[in-house]
Amino acid sequence: MNRWVIIVLSQLTRILITVLIILSFTIQTGITSINKYMENYSGESKFDVREQQWLPTLDSKLEPLRNIEYKCGAETFANGEAVKFKNGIFKKDDNSFSVIFRGGDYGDLNGDGKQDGIAYFASKYESGKVWITLAIVMNQNGELKNTDCLVLGDREIIQSIRVKPHEVTLEMLMHLSGEPSCCPKTPFTYTFKISDDGHITNSKEFLNISLASDELALGNTDYANNQISTDEIQ
Repeated sequence: MNRWVIIVLSQLTRILITVLIILSFTIQTGITSINKYMENYSGESKFDVREQQWLPTLDSKLEPLRNIEYKCGAETFANGEAVKFKNGIFKKDDNSFSVIFRGGDYGDLNGDGKQDGIAYFASKYESGKVWITLAIVMNQNGELKNTDCLVLGDREIIQSIRVKPHEVTLEMLMHLSGEPSCCPKTPFTYTFKISDDGHITNSKEFLNISLASDELALGNTDYANNQISTDEIQ
């Protein structure tokens, strides 16, 4: 074989090997990025504690819950302002805070045979706080209306929702063992009692537990132990 042909073939082989190495690296990087994204967003948006990124849940079945107005009154939810989401996000004009629609579910809350709703949000502030709020939504003559809200805490993680008449049960990760704000790790299940008109009737009891977790983080174990009853942790 001609010497120059051998040289050309050798150079082409080296180029091909280089291209294959670069292509392999690119594909692997892409797979890693996709896997990382899916950790954050797989059907429901999930909170990545390490990167502190919150994503809206855009599940089509929850669109009726995303399209109504919410007014919770608490300063830790949109500074008490009314909120209506666009693509799952509400942003204040001055960028001082944003509210993200994180998820929800449906169920008959007052036993009238109609589907009511539960929604929860993350209110993210410049201070770094991310307040999680639970909202009750009642079906009033075919129209969904927000009737009550409860701020659950800073960066608490809701893992599941169960709805039945007069009860909403949340499985959560909370800061009940004095974890830092970024990283709630204590599994906690709590059943909220709902009245016929869509109000949470045992919110005070839950707030006592939430407040106890704050005190525990500050080292006040006596206060925390007095507030957190083993009967309330299922």
